[in-house]
Amino acid sequence: MPQTETSSYEIVFVGSGISCAAVLLKLIEKIALLAKESNANKPVNIAVIEKAPNLWTGVPYGDRSSVNSLTITTLGDFVPVAERDEFYQWLKDHQNNWMNDLKDKGGPVAIAWIQRNLSSIKEDRWDEIYLPRYLFGNYLREKVEKKIKESEQAGQIFIHIIKGRTIDIRQQEKDAYEIVGVIDNLREFTVHADKVVLCVGSPPMKFLDQSISSRDENYIHDTYSPSLEDNISKMKAVLQSIEDKAKRNVLLLGSNASSLEFLYLVNGDKELKGLLNKIIVLSTSGELPRRITPGRFLKYHFENMEVLKSRKAFKADDLMIAVQNDLELASVAGVNIADAHDALSDLLVELISLLSKEEKEKFHCFSGADFSKLIRRAGAEYRDAASSLEAAGKMMILKGVFTNLLKKPESQKAYQLLYKEVSNGEVKQYPDIFSVVVNCGGFEQLSTSSSSPLIANLIKNGLCEINCTQRGVKVSETFEASERLYVMGPLLGGLFNSKGQLWHVENAKSIFHLSGLLVDEMMEHSFADVVSK
Repeated sequence: MPQTETSSYEIVFVGSGISCAAVLLKLIEKIALLAKESNANKPVNIAVIEKAPNLWTGVPYGDRSSVNSLTITTLGDFVPVAERDEFYQWLKDHQNNWMNDLKDKGGPVAIAWIQRNLSSIKEDRWDEIYLPRYLFGNYLREKVEKKIKESEQAGQIFIHIIKGRTIDIRQQEKDAYEIVGVIDNLREFTVHADKVVLCVGSPPMKFLDQSISSRDENYIHDTYSPSLEDNISKMKAVLQSIEDKAKRNVLLLGSNASSLEFLYLVNGDKELKGLLNKIIVLSTSGELPRRITPGRFLKYHFENMEVLKSRKAFKADDLMIAVQNDLELASVAGVNIADAHDALSDLLVELISLLSKEEKEKFHCFSGADFSKLIRRAGAEYRDAASSLEAAGKMMILKGVFTNLLKKPESQKAYQLLYKEVSNGEVKQYPDIFSVVVNCGGFEQLSTSSSSPLIANLIKNGLCEINCTQRGVKVSETFEASERLYVMGPLLGGLFNSKGQLWHVENAKSIFHLSGLLVDEMMEHSFADVVSK
């Protein structure tokens, strides 16, 4: 029988990634100010529950990503406003250390990156760089650890780290929450909290087919599990075991940022690139994110959207149709929409402001995510790597909708692809076999989440309600899914209230901004009394 541990805390964070770090930094700052004003001498008792070995970075900025993984946009677009100056100074102060660390850990890919960006680094032109994002993780980890130490020494907080996986949260009598988890999948623990902050990151990756095990050596279900580097090594080992190079094909499902990241790492690994016959990228759009031209900001006339501005009233569906029509016209005209991104985004914001409240919410719920897919863009570093693979005959985009994977009967170590033509819905079988399949198909909808007991139990227990996007949960103006159960990070996708109107909350800027608002609400409505006791 599993052993059980029970403790009580004023506040419990579930998850320790960037969302937790952002909230915690702001919370420590607010607690220090309030403690000073009220002469409080009792520390706030806080627990952080995390199943992964590393804290404060989450998947994108920690060890599960590659040290060669870059920000998808420039630092100028990526870095949270409140952290910008301090992070840039950290990069300058620690430049020799992180550049040597990057060379040691990142090998030829990192050395090539340094050579390409050395002049920008020397001239402090940080805004234009696509930085290895683990460096932001290192900076964030150092900052959080320093702030925690200072606050604990001042007697303002006490933080207890629980290394385990949260599987359930239940509301108890006396307005408390019971959080249940397991350590090493063996020993159960239970903690109680006055308040909970849910910082669990994105939902799990959606499964392609339940008959395909994520443990199959030829199938990579999640590029970050256990880590990107492990999966690159896994793919390399499989290809090395195949004598016939014509059969060393890889199927990459999806053409999102994770797909581009994978292609970038493959292109930089000469050994892997030499082993590879070709990568087929299956994509509904038939396109990878568009390349951002450095320093180019294109002004373009979006005629259908401009027509809407002159109308007295229009609906969310009208706006989405106008966007689609204008993007088609831009494509025909040879316009790179990535370079006109700012102009398009500004116009969209203006048009959304003209919608009724009901239609605004409808656009956020049902069109926002689709709009983001239509204008996906990526930096030159990533996009040029994909183009290099394509030019070398190592990569090809296949436009189609995934239907199924079939294991070859003569070999349980190879797959055949069934896909659907976008134009006519005809199901086809791709002629080549694939020795490795990589799933970059995106996240599950919360209503169908099959691999997260916590999310399933939160919905079952009535503590969280799925919002209209199916990718996030409903929260109040105070970021509460239920009273004193706060949410931060990607599960806020679909947020629509006076505090924010966002159809996805996955970038660092949004998370840091919303974290400040959450802490303000927490301190004002339900936390100040704890500090002043």
